[in-house]
Amino acid sequence: MTLEEALRVRGDRDLPSIRAAFKEAGMPAQVRDVATILDEMIFVMGTIGCIKSLLKERLAQLEEEDEDTGSLQTTNLEIVEKVAGIIAGIMERYKPGDPLPGTGFAGMGWETGRQTPWKDEMQWFIAISTLKGNGLAREEDGRVILRKRADPESLVMALPEDIIEGIDPEILKDRGITANMTVSSVPEYRLVFEPEAILEADLENIDDLAVRLDLDPDTYAAFREAVFLKQLVAARVQEIIEERGTLTPEEVAEILKKSVVEDPDGIWTISLNLSTEFVKGVLEDLRKIGLLSKKGTGFRAV
Repeated sequence: MTLEEALRVRGDRDLPSIRAAFKEAGMPAQVRDVATILDEMIFVMGTIGCIKSLLKERLAQLEEEDEDTGSLQTTNLEIVEKVAGIIAGIMERYKPGDPLPGTGFAGMGWETGRQTPWKDEMQWFIAISTLKGNGLAREEDGRVILRKRADPESLVMALPEDIIEGIDPEILKDRGITANMTVSSVPEYRLVFEPEAILEADLENIDDLAVRLDLDPDTYAAFREAVFLKQLVAARVQEIIEERGTLTPEEVAEILKKSVVEDPDGIWTISLNLSTEFVKGVLEDLRKIGLLSKKGTGFRAV
């Protein structure tokens, strides 16, 4: 159907929970097909000390060149320094053989309910992952056990690829910093929303839902734009039918091309240059969900 739209969900996700969340938000979906695709993950690997030094030099260079591109690297440096601080605190507070807490609140002696000393628990998770990746901690009976101590600056940690953006590969090589790509086969589910769900969707509510469900931002942005445009087209088509009476798809398409819609603030003007075939599909979908009726080749308001 013309007004239906699909959202692709990639990876091993709890699909029933995702569908239930969308249904609760007024957008029931069906799983039409599942494909196996290749997905890449790129991580930058280097010691904490080398990465910190590299980022500080990069920020100094950007400041010298007066380039307004340092905010990303500033954030990356903050993360690395905070993770290093967490690891240093763990080394000081715990001895080999001790179990480590599951969260940063208890890990550094902060009581539940008090403000965490880090922006969020993600930095604690990165710190624990770094310890495990360097053989300093291990999983045992559902707990993480500290195996031995080490200087945090010497530990190798993994960071997103944007950390090396704009940096000469030779500089990375000299510091022993490498980029590693992992290619995996993952499932990709196609969630299909029928016309009625698309037209009734509250985009602000769906935006919140997308964040809660941790949907891929780029994939969701494309889906959201498609939903918005289909709502816009359907509303304009209905408006024309209500104003003009019974019309054929050809007549509706012609009116759409000749008319311009202004937004309430008078800033935007919107023109709809749609093929007759597409308009016919929109009209048929609106008829199927009971918003229009059909007489011969013409469509009219119910």
